[in-house]
Amino acid sequence: MTYGLVSHIGRKPPPPRFGRTCTGCRRCETRLRNPLAAAPSAVHRRGGYDSEWDAVYVAAALRLRTYGDLYTPADGYLYPPFMALAAIPFTLVPRWLGRAIWYAINVAAMTYMVRASWRMAGGPSLEGSALRTREYLAFAAGLLTALNYCVNSFSHQQTDLISGALVIAGCGRLAAGAPLSAAAWIGVAAAMKCTPLLWSVYFAWHGAPVAAGLVASVAIGLNLLPELIRPGRHPSLLLAQWIRDFGLIPARLSVAPGIWGSDISYNQSLAGAVGRLALTRPVFGAGGFAMVPRTAPLSAPLLKLIAYGLEAALLAASFAVQRGPQSHEETPRGVPAIGLECGAMLALMPLLSPMSSPPHFAVLMVAGFCAARLGLIDGRRRALVLLLIAIACSLSSVRLLAGSTVRDLAMWLGAVGWSALALLAACNLELASRNRGRSVAAARP
Repeated sequence: MTYGLVSHIGRKPPPPRFGRTCTGCRRCETRLRNPLAAAPSAVHRRGGYDSEWDAVYVAAALRLRTYGDLYTPADGYLYPPFMALAAIPFTLVPRWLGRAIWYAINVAAMTYMVRASWRMAGGPSLEGSALRTREYLAFAAGLLTALNYCVNSFSHQQTDLISGALVIAGCGRLAAGAPLSAAAWIGVAAAMKCTPLLWSVYFAWHGAPVAAGLVASVAIGLNLLPELIRPGRHPSLLLAQWIRDFGLIPARLSVAPGIWGSDISYNQSLAGAVGRLALTRPVFGAGGFAMVPRTAPLSAPLLKLIAYGLEAALLAASFAVQRGPQSHEETPRGVPAIGLECGAMLALMPLLSPMSSPPHFAVLMVAGFCAARLGLIDGRRRALVLLLIAIACSLSSVRLLAGSTVRDLAMWLGAVGWSALALLAACNLELASRNRGRSVAAARP
C-alpha cells in the first residue's frame, strides 16, 4: 500500500529549476488517495516563466470575485480563503504590472525579515564602521542558513516571505513587551497559512490566554471576510469547506503523514520525513536517484503515532526551557532570551506543519542569526557546530551546488528539516544552559 503516495515514486521526476519546489502535477495529484485527488498543477508555464502567484492565487481571486467558489476539482488552490481575497486587486491590473508589484512586495518583505531577524538575535547595526569582523561573519553565516529558502520563495512566487515577515514582526512586538500586538501580527500570518497558529499554543502554555485567543480570532476573522463579496448564495462558508476538504486531512487515519498536494520528496516537515522514509527507499541507477515504494510499509495509523509522538516531544522539549512572553524583561547580553525563544518557535513552525516545502523554512533566519552570534561572537562551540550542520544541510538541497543526485538524496533524507532541527537545538540548548546558570545563581547564599 502507498497510503496516498504520488505516482512519481518509482520513477525519476523531472528535475526542477534551481531554487524551485515542485507543487505537483495533474498526473500525480489525481492518484492521491485523499481529497487532494483532483487538484491540478499549481505551476503553469507561460513564456517559459513560472508564476504560482498568477496561476494559483490570482486565478483563485478571479474565481472568488466572479463565481464565489474556490475549492472545486478544477483548481489548485489549497489554502485558506483569505489570500484569494487579498489577491483580488491583482485581477484588476495587467499581468506584468501585477508581477512587478508582487516582486516589490517580496523584496520589501525579505529586506524586513533580514533586518528584524538580525535585531532579534541582538545584532548591532551593520552600518557602523567600528564593528568587529566577526559580526559581519556572523551575519553572513546566519543568512546562509535561510537564504536558499528565500530564493526558492522568489523563484516560484509564493507567499512565504510575506507570511514570514508578518510572524517576525510579531516576534519584534513580543520582544518589545507587547504580546497582544504580537498576537495580532501573527494572526494575520496565520490567516494566510495555518502554520503560525502554533503561536496560540505558545501563548496559552506560557499563561497568556488572551494573546492565544487573539491569534486564532484574527486568523478566523480574516478568513470570513471573503463571504462579504461572494456573489450568489452558497450552502457553506469557504472556511468551512477548506477545513473539511484540506484542514482535517492530517487527522484522517487512512492518510499517511506527509501526504499533501505535492510530491512527498518536497515535504521537509517532520511528518513528511516520517512518511517518506517509512514508505519509500532510495534507488540509484543510470538515471540517477529515484524513490521506489517499500514492499511492506508500516500502516498509516502507526506512522501517524510515530510522527505525532516526535512532534509532541520536540514541542515539550522547547516549552520546557522557555520562559514565555516575560523573557523580554531580561537585560539583553549577547543574544537575548526572547530572540532564542522566537528562533525556536520559528524553527518549530515548518517542522510541525503537515506540509512544509523549502520556502516555508525562510523563517529560520532568526534562529540562524542567533546560532551564528552564539558561535562566532560568544564563543559557544556547540552552537557553532550546529550552525555549520544547518548550513551544510541547507546547501545540500541546492541542485546547482550539490548536483542532481546528491540534492535528490538530501531531499529524500530531509536535509531541509535537519537544518531546522540543528538550529532548534542551538536555541534550546542555549536557553537550557542559561536556565541552569540562573538556578545555580539563585541557590547561592
